[in-house]
Amino acid sequence: DKPLVIAEFFLDDTFGVPWQALYPTLRSRGYAGALGWQWSNAYAGRAEGVRQWPRILESTRGMAGARVQQ
Repeated sequence: DKPLVIAEFFLDDTFGVPWQALYPTLRSRGYAGALGWQWSNAYAGRAEGVRQWPRILESTRGMAGARVQQ
């Protein structure tokens, strides 16, 4: 009976849901929210995780004005 937030996940296409739709899909399925995760790669010249930060920012901004239908 408590709200559940899905946190620390990569914003990649997941189970057929494109990364752009992960946050709104979780909210529409009754979750309290979502929190993407980014790591920084310690190896010089490699930036595998860098694509996560812009995706997280875009998704968070998109949810800022969203209303949840109950």
